[in-house]
Amino acid sequence: QLMEHMRRASTGGTTAQYTVMRESVDLQADLDAIAQRQFAIVHRIGELSGDRIINVGSPKQVADLLYGDNAGGSTSKDVLENMAVAGNEIAANVLHWRKVEALRRKLMAKKEAFEEKELAMTPYERGRRKTALQKKQKKKVIGASNAKASINGNAQVISRAFSTASANDDDGSTKELDKNETAIANYLEPQNNEALILVDASGFIFRAYHAMPPMHRFDGTPTGAVLGICNILSRLVLVPLLAGSNPRVVFVFDSPGKNFRHEIYDLYKANRPECPIDLIPQFDLVRQAALAFGVPTIECAGYEADDVIATLATMSFQDGVDVDILSSDKDLMQLVTPIESTTQINMVDPIKMTRITHDAVVKKWGVSAEDLGDLLALAGDSSDNVPGVRGIGPKIAASLISEFGSLEECLTNADQVKQKGRREKLIEQANMARLSRRLVDLDRSIPTNALDLPNEGVKGFCLESINEDRIINFLDQMEFRDLKRRTLKKFGRDSEMSFKKRTGYKKVTRKSDIFEVSRANEGDESRSIPF
Repeated sequence: QLMEHMRRASTGGTTAQYTVMRESVDLQADLDAIAQRQFAIVHRIGELSGDRIINVGSPKQVADLLYGDNAGGSTSKDVLENMAVAGNEIAANVLHWRKVEALRRKLMAKKEAFEEKELAMTPYERGRRKTALQKKQKKKVIGASNAKASINGNAQVISRAFSTASANDDDGSTKELDKNETAIANYLEPQNNEALILVDASGFIFRAYHAMPPMHRFDGTPTGAVLGICNILSRLVLVPLLAGSNPRVVFVFDSPGKNFRHEIYDLYKANRPECPIDLIPQFDLVRQAALAFGVPTIECAGYEADDVIATLATMSFQDGVDVDILSSDKDLMQLVTPIESTTQINMVDPIKMTRITHDAVVKKWGVSAEDLGDLLALAGDSSDNVPGVRGIGPKIAASLISEFGSLEECLTNADQVKQKGRREKLIEQANMARLSRRLVDLDRSIPTNALDLPNEGVKGFCLESINEDRIINFLDQMEFRDLKRRTLKKFGRDSEMSFKKRTGYKKVTRKSDIFEVSRANEGDESRSIPF
């Protein structure tokens, strides 16, 4: 509507000038509505941060809130989206505020443009404008009201896109859909229950660890990554199960220690820092979380999760079972099958929950999935310390693979490369390129006796039935109170969370509860608890 009014305003004449004033008023109503929405978001961030007041538009202040004062840390869109996916509500609200702020700036620029046109009117035109506005007063009020409703509606869409919990938890009268739950529902809706969903659990643990702020249980055990994984499990498992679907999900883990690639190249992943000390105890807790949610787990000594995923995907493909790989690891894109294949192996973007098909792989890398290993061998991979050929990046590598057909053909016929520098690099570093090819190659045939498979093979992987008490007990052990509240709500057991509201008392079921009550009443001798 705004673009249409701008088009009419640009045609000249008194009608356009009446439109200028009307749109200026309507835009001001929109801006007022946006200001109210931003105030509500800032107020919510204050509630989540213990009434701490910050300038949400300041990246430094947002970073201090998310990571701790002067701790540093990125507040880019990608980082905040990862944090929001992992269940960080502050990050979700910051993203919400930024979306609304972008809309405010866009409308402010339009309002200023309208006001400039207004200043160009003659006194006669201003008089006619005033008369026309008086006649259209009712329409103007209705238009402003509709504009405000439109802005509020847009804000609700933005809220649904980044909120991690439903609104109005007290009575449940207003519920906002979680973006991730909606995305997962859309992803699973056409999904055949026979398809196998392989989750790169190790990758998710590190993503959740870096996305979540430091969190600890009462006994000091770090739990930030565990909470992120539990949020993912809730969305990936509970939501579809409660909706009547039964996806076949498997969590695949890296095995601890070195693997066969270190025997090929002792500097493999040598550039990576040591695993954070507060992340180490969380790996076992994540496995316990998967067990509580009824998700099967698998790993294999001496192999990476990528190799286990590649083997399971290959076995499923041979059995005619479709596979979706939930991971952001580019190495796994080598497994994606062409769209014309009867049985499909696709990757799934863990943020957007959309499938990455063979066409998407070709568009991103410039080569087919089966040639991606050759490209990665030439370009190298700094994250895994795969050397590749120095001075050759993904684009040049793609052009070489397209020209010669394969890595080996390229190295064998390197003397035919026209560019002198490129030709010399290929000749000098041919052995390193071949070494890199072995490093990026996925082992798709791990011996079955090394894998803890069900008796029926990969077809035997399936979720257990929901064990509500087991899930709630685990969340209690981890002290994830907010997630427990939302989970009980999913189970229709809201009343179990209202004991304090109904009685004014707090249930004391664990030692940590006693200390919590004691701290809350510290200084009040009439209510203190003797020890």
